[in-house]
Amino acid sequence: MFLTHEKYLKLCDELPGNYWKEGKNYRWKYIEYVIIYSCNRNDISNTPHIKFRVFLSWIIQNRPEWKLKNIIENKYPYDRNNPNNTSWSDFYFFERIN
Repeated sequence: MFLTHEKYLKLCDELPGNYWKEGKNYRWKYIEYVIIYSCNRNDISNTPHIKFRVFLSWIIQNRPEWKLKNIIENKYPYDRNNPNNTSWSDFYFFERIN
């Protein structure tokens, strides 16, 4: 089933008013878990559309309500000789604690 434009507009009309007024901060209030698939380092990429960032320290400093629960390291770490089947990213699992 596809979401038609009309159905999307109807769903938007049914959302609480604060959803649009408060934006992403309002939506985060209802999320209990977050999974981030990324690398957590500041490297320089030779590919213009890729930007590496250290995000974990930012979350710890700026979002104390999120606790890191688990990190699953990638089974297929990046290999320059096999870039299509490997990745530099890992899974980071967070839980809201308050």
